[in-house]
Amino acid sequence: MVASGKGVLGLSGVELAAARKAGNYLRLEGHFGAFFDAFDLVNFDDLVSTPFYPHEWLRLIKNGQDMPSGQYSRIRTRRGGRQETTLDHAAVSRALAEGYTLVLHGLQYSHRRIGRLARIAAEELKAAVAVNAYLTPAGEQGLNPHFDHHDVFVIQLHGSKRWSVHPPVLRNPSPDLTWSGLTAAQRADIVRQAAELTEIDLLCGDSLFLPRGTVHSAVTTGSVPSLHLTVSVDPTTHKDLYSALVRRQAAGEWMRAEFGAQGSTEEVADRFSALLAGAAPELVEDLMIDSAFQFLPPMPARVLDQVELIQNPALAERYRARPGLAHRVVSRDPEAVQFEIGGNRLTLPPPAAGCVELLLSRGGATFDEARAEVGVEAAEQIVAALLRLQAVEPVGPVGKPN
Repeated sequence: MVASGKGVLGLSGVELAAARKAGNYLRLEGHFGAFFDAFDLVNFDDLVSTPFYPHEWLRLIKNGQDMPSGQYSRIRTRRGGRQETTLDHAAVSRALAEGYTLVLHGLQYSHRRIGRLARIAAEELKAAVAVNAYLTPAGEQGLNPHFDHHDVFVIQLHGSKRWSVHPPVLRNPSPDLTWSGLTAAQRADIVRQAAELTEIDLLCGDSLFLPRGTVHSAVTTGSVPSLHLTVSVDPTTHKDLYSALVRRQAAGEWMRAEFGAQGSTEEVADRFSALLAGAAPELVEDLMIDSAFQFLPPMPARVLDQVELIQNPALAERYRARPGLAHRVVSRDPEAVQFEIGGNRLTLPPPAAGCVELLLSRGGATFDEARAEVGVEAAEQIVAALLRLQAVEPVGPVGKPN
């Protein structure tokens, strides 16, 4: 199937849900714009060549067999006698020459542009997002046929690969039902059921969506190495939403009390029922965002830019909440409104609180709109306070104040 692209990952939430339900792969036309332009072979080489690149974020695999990490890491002694395990770059180069696939995990943490795009995708799809990069030599295969418990977007950045795919044999596998957790007999049975595979050739600039559970493998074609990104999208399940709801309520005194200390079994059951009954659509949407960003904090702001804006907030025309920022109104009364913003509490009088809510809204607000809400001096103070909390970021160019 072919889909037209929407959003930073090329699919709208509706298209993604339809593809998941049908269990269909989607070949996406054209390249992935921002993701495609954000990473290449040079970026890959720069990362893996970093003197102290964490070896835990790297994997070497060939025909389904992982190279033990001890074969591409070594102990180094720093000044003062402190020892640490670091990457053995010479061993990595030898492994690539021998046909191993080199995988860099966690680009959403280690690469700034990819990290920002991952957070935008997580915000758009309300799902957890992670990004890995795979470099496979010509004619080689890294992973054998397998499935993932999350959706996968494949973005071909260099060279070409032939993908073999089969619709999910196990529908909607969860994180506790992984390929590595199955017995050899179970894996063999799934591969047998998925024997009739569809072959898809991806050239540089092509992309592919695989719903979770899709059995797949890939081999490099052509005479040059293949580099592709995998953007994993872990759908937010009903279980995730329930867990997020409990986490949000966990700080309350009643939730901290031992069972039986504040009521009978029936009263506790009624309290839980009321908790679920109070989950309005707006709360459910907030909980989806909470779940999506549970392990993906907002990207840190650029330090020097942040200092300049704190000193003169009017330099940016528009501000918005940082992608992935957790924020909510904790309490509201005629005298004050209390916010929780990125783990920090902020209490403001209602007029200033209205300005904060405007700036943290989905579309954000211009500095002129904030100024119209509370006046120039107060707008500058509020924006500067939110910048100090790394709660907002500028949208568009930063220049001279109006």
